[in-house]
Amino acid sequence: MKLIRPSFLLIPVMVVMLPDYAYGEMPKMRMTTDNGSTFVDVTIDKGTLTDNNFTIDSPQEVKFDLEFLHPGAFDHITHVNYEFHIADESGNMVVHKTGLHIHEGMDTQSVTFSDMGSFTLTINVIGTGLS
Repeated sequence: MKLIRPSFLLIPVMVVMLPDYAYGEMPKMRMTTDNGSTFVDVTIDKGTLTDNNFTIDSPQEVKFDLEFLHPGAFDHITHVNYEFHIADESGNMVVHKTGLHIHEGMDTQSVTFSDMGSFTLTINVIGTGLS
């Protein structure tokens, strides 16, 4: 009786993680409220994103698509009250929008930047629901 040993060829594989927008999608980031009750997905149509900082390469209008999500189910949160702030590298407020309300969990904010550079985005979720 002859014993046959299976042989395996091991090939090293390198996995390279590329951001979604490398394949033609717009840059996207996920922000989380301090208490973890709400995720906010932010997509911009121009520029680059890293954490809650983004870079604008030339003065232009940038569209911010916002989605407010439940952390567990990832479905949209209805009736969100929030604030939308953008500060430049020196901390000067470029955009300061308060008293914003959405019904269906999604919103779009358009901002025209007169300068290029790195900016910080802050979204304050004031409350969710009708009460």
